[in-house]
Amino acid sequence: MAFLELVTIIVDEYDPAIRFYVDALGFDLVEDSPSLTNDGRAKRWVVVRPPGAQTGILTNSASTSAWTTWTGAPRPCVGLPVRHTVRL
Repeated sequence: MAFLELVTIIVDEYDPAIRFYVDALGFDLVEDSPSLTNDGRAKRWVVVRPPGAQTGILTNSASTSAWTTWTGAPRPCVGLPVRHTVRL
């Protein structure tokens, strides 16, 4: 059976997003590893997943103006605090 392994959600900051998904929603923190962007800047690889689920959420920070330009202005997702936004 095919399934999505990861979906990506753009977040403003990693730690508040982790607290929201883990503490408020009860998701499991699957991975929180240091990583680098293609141009060598530090970032993190953060994956959360609902308990028992196969599909996880990869959080990604819009760390450059190019990301913000491409994704547009943040739009609050219904039910999420405004600090946790999804860029559509």
